[in-house]
Amino acid sequence: MGKSKTNEKKLITSRLIIIIMTMMILFVATVMSDKYKTLLNKRNEFDQKINSLQEKIDYESKRSEELASQKDYTKTKEYLEKLARERIGLIADDEILIIPK
Repeated sequence: MGKSKTNEKKLITSRLIIIIMTMMILFVATVMSDKYKTLLNKRNEFDQKINSLQEKIDYESKRSEELASQKDYTKTKEYLEKLARERIGLIADDEILIIPK
């Protein structure tokens, strides 16, 4: 009789330990799953920021190229002639000025 109660207590104790361990494992798995979801959301946010910044970089690079091209154009004779015609009404030597009545 003494052995059977001892064995029964050991059996209950081992089952209780198994239940507690299972609950602990489930708790840890739940916490890890939550942290994984949080990290995944942060990664998605960072990916969106990276894409947005890359678009801005591309836009500014294109704009920089356009400004460099415009800067080069302002150094040409063609630009100076156009500017003189538009701003102060100059004409070339081989042109005739016609003024409407």
